[in-house]
Amino acid sequence: QQSASLKRLIVHVCEFRSDTQPIDETVWHSIASIMPNLRVAVHMLNAHETFRKYSRVLRPGMPLSHLRMYFCSSLNVDLLCYLSVHYRSTLECLDVIDSVTEPALRYHNLFRAEPDPLVLLAWQCKKLTSLTILGYEVLEVNLLAIAKLRPQLRRLNVCADCVMTLQYGHLQMNRQFVEDEDGNDAFIQYGICTNSIQTIVSRNNVCGV
Repeated sequence: QQSASLKRLIVHVCEFRSDTQPIDETVWHSIASIMPNLRVAVHMLNAHETFRKYSRVLRPGMPLSHLRMYFCSSLNVDLLCYLSVHYRSTLECLDVIDSVTEPALRYHNLFRAEPDPLVLLAWQCKKLTSLTILGYEVLEVNLLAIAKLRPQLRRLNVCADCVMTLQYGHLQMNRQFVEDEDGNDAFIQYGICTNSIQTIVSRNNVCGV
């Protein structure tokens, strides 16, 4: 009866040893059935590893509510998609904090046509209320999408210097950029937050850039 009252388990990860065995899926399912209110928070510090090793800790059956990654430099498409698929009903907080470098880190190719995996995560994870992404390039239009898709967000933190606006067009002979949706060139600005994003942030009471 006492064990059934456990509501939070915090797991700290600072390295991945080759001899460390992952917790079996059947164990997590058993834990979830015995303690249905249990939520797990995973904190990773300086754990520079591949997604394959992260998945040894982040098991699908784990009732993950908080994932905090500090100076891991490892945010990528595979990890974000994995979180969206397996923790869509439990994830409440995602904090990814890395050093602000020049150029900033990238979690996916911003010029590809595929949907941004961070936007998909905000859409899929119904309980998400806190999102912090520091040190990574983020398109302004994707911040707007996140705020609209997940209006109950109480906290959305990004680095202003990493916010990008992207315009398509072409360069003239005098090197002047002319905006044109059919153009072959892309013009990027950093650190520019237009009125549209400020409006979304204030309307949703979100802590902004």
